[in-house]
Amino acid sequence: MKVGTYSLLTLRPDLERIDLLAVGVVALAEGEWRVYTLPSPEKLHAIDENYPQKRLTGMALNLTQLFSDECSTLEEARALLQQHRSSASMHAFEGQFSYDTEQDFQRQIQAIMSESVLPMSSEVQAVADVPRQGRQRLRARLRRQFDHMGILGKGTSDIDSHKVVRNFPISIRHGLVAEFALKNSAMHLTETVDFEVVEEGMREKIFEAQAKCLVMRAAIDNFGKATQCHFVIAGGGGVRVARSVDLLSSAGTLYSLESSVDMENYFDAMARAAHSPRQLRPPN
Repeated sequence: MKVGTYSLLTLRPDLERIDLLAVGVVALAEGEWRVYTLPSPEKLHAIDENYPQKRLTGMALNLTQLFSDECSTLEEARALLQQHRSSASMHAFEGQFSYDTEQDFQRQIQAIMSESVLPMSSEVQAVADVPRQGRQRLRARLRRQFDHMGILGKGTSDIDSHKVVRNFPISIRHGLVAEFALKNSAMHLTETVDFEVVEEGMREKIFEAQAKCLVMRAAIDNFGKATQCHFVIAGGGGVRVARSVDLLSSAGTLYSLESSVDMENYFDAMARAAHSPRQLRPPN
């Protein structure tokens, strides 16, 4: 029998008001983070009638990513949100549940969402439960190459030293975080999408592509039109993902992991931005 821990994800939709709403569940099981949010922003519209679905989706995706890289306990995740003064927060309560299979796990999450988060008669939908293996594979490959090039930063403050920074906050208020960021005279941001797992979650991949575009557009709003937006994707050649690939290409420069030319161009661009000599071959 396995044991999972969880807490409720809360949100203040309007920072000028004191209303705090439960909008999801943050779960940690066997070292894996999963963030589930409302399938619709309807609950939030009582406070902010224009609150968009994409913002919920982007928040869930980015918090999953942030916690996976930075936190090992719910307490650390809660403190991280407080440190960033995010509009999202985690309730002080922490609960536990037991499960044997993935199906059992999902039933437990559904019960928690139904009892504590969802409006009456709503259906549970995990908008951020994207299969992690592919996403982690892509990001790990980029991290290794940046490290090999000598341009991988250790913390957010390294953004001012021409280093690549992971999980760089784009909009703390909206919970938006860039996977990789580098700054010289302009911001250079990178997001990754692995479409090779699309058969396991087509809907989630569509949401993920939309959320990544939202991050980039928020970055341009915050840092200016000179912001350079890069998307590194895997498995983007299929007909079923064509619309998502087109969406990403409209928001930034696209690089395919399967293309050695694309990846060389990408790392060349990052090396130039970091004012670093080019070192193409990654370590073994």
